[in-house]
Amino acid sequence: MSFHWREIEQSQNIPITSIRCLMAALDRIDANLTQVPRSHLTLIKAEKRFFDAQNASDKLGANSLEETNKLADLLQKEIDANNSLQEAINKAESDLPQKISITSSEGRKFVLNQKAGAYRLTWSEEISQHSEDGSINRRREDPAARNFAKSLSNEYRISQSNNLDELKNYKKRMLDFGRDASERMEQAMRIRTHWERIEEARRLKVLRGERKDHVVNKARKLGYKTEVKEVGNEIIISGTHRSLDTGNKKRTKNSLFSRRR
Repeated sequence: MSFHWREIEQSQNIPITSIRCLMAALDRIDANLTQVPRSHLTLIKAEKRFFDAQNASDKLGANSLEETNKLADLLQKEIDANNSLQEAINKAESDLPQKISITSSEGRKFVLNQKAGAYRLTWSEEISQHSEDGSINRRREDPAARNFAKSLSNEYRISQSNNLDELKNYKKRMLDFGRDASERMEQAMRIRTHWERIEEARRLKVLRGERKDHVVNKARKLGYKTEVKEVGNEIIISGTHRSLDTGNKKRTKNSLFSRRR
């Protein structure tokens, strides 16, 4: 009776519909993707930009016009980052490559090929087959590959369930964020208007003071004795000129001096 060894292909189908779930499953069995899809790398960057923008806006107050302007800019960046994150999540969830290369914790390479709405993990085993009737005498199985396929399939199902909960919570957070961001932006605009009024009042006060000093100094150089009064928002400057004839005093208003609001 003659037998010979022959290599055969073994496979297991895994219904992978999300790279995020696959990466989570691989992480739990200490395996990883040989090449991460670009859409997922974009998602990772979008998540980082969003959380960085959120942390930056949380740390900033509104204690001055400058701080309020920065806060408004950061809030807008946070809103933009959130919109980009939503787009990146949708794209990453729908972006499934034809082939996925995986490296196990032992350093072994596996390839998942997309077929009929699922991914097929394949590996090789050997059988000892009768040369005449084709009956199988012995089988050399690949327990490492079988265990890897079983573990990946189980962990992916767990990840998929968790991912559904995460997406549900994420959508709720996004709704809450949208309302919160709008309220915070409106509040920042109100505070900015308040600080702009304060800064404008300060600017006008400085301007009036500079104008007053200019008029008073000019009057003194021309021989006027000045008197300054502030009535509300008005500064009234009046002066008396001493002519060569000390018995003749002339009080002048409006020609040389002015009122400033």
